[in-house]
Amino acid sequence: MNRETISNALEQINDKYIEEAEMYRPKKFLPGFIGIAAAFSLIFLTAWFTLASSVSVTVYAQDTGEEITKTGAVLHTGTIDSSGEQTGHPLMFYLSGKHIERVRFSCRNQSIYFMDWTEKRDEFGSAQNFTVEYGPDPSEYYYLLIDWMPDRTLAALHEPGASIAALPPELREDTIVLEITFSGGKTITKAIEISLLEDGSFFASFGEYRITDKDDFILRPDAPAIPREILYGNPLS
Repeated sequence: MNRETISNALEQINDKYIEEAEMYRPKKFLPGFIGIAAAFSLIFLTAWFTLASSVSVTVYAQDTGEEITKTGAVLHTGTIDSSGEQTGHPLMFYLSGKHIERVRFSCRNQSIYFMDWTEKRDEFGSAQNFTVEYGPDPSEYYYLLIDWMPDRTLAALHEPGASIAALPPELREDTIVLEITFSGGKTITKAIEISLLEDGSFFASFGEYRITDKDDFILRPDAPAIPREILYGNPLS
């Protein structure tokens, strides 16, 4: 645990906990310095849990509400078959958390599509890299959807004699990296790992991610925002 982490934690602690610690008096049978240490331990632990909860992000599949976890699970939102036919959305997801300022999404192999059901933000069309401004209202996060689209895989399966088992790894696996910035400047990096199984279903997991020099897809420029009136038409025109 470094000095920056401790500083961030103390900045986010509620003042009432500090006041409670100041009022804390050790029991008579404890030496004074032990009571003081206990008081500061209380401050630190409270600050640490406050910070941890403020930078916690979870991912849910939109159609089923199923949480995508570190251990992973088979998705039940969409499939494809060896003829290239798709049912449902293999992976459409949203984030849940607090104090998310913005998220930069980078998709290694396929494409992703951002939709804002609050109709407040511009979108990007089908792209691989873009940054979404989330803002201070966590109740809106449910309506900010990312739709992963395995278009390259579908196109390959339409070729004569193609099969899921014969696809190269880059068409059966994908990674969506999330560079998440919280209010106050704290940042974390997470990723969704996606795999196509031979029966046409998809397996996905969500966890910590460390960007390396091999992740050149992170360096692609962000897609420019497309005004909503261009994507959806102007209802007043």
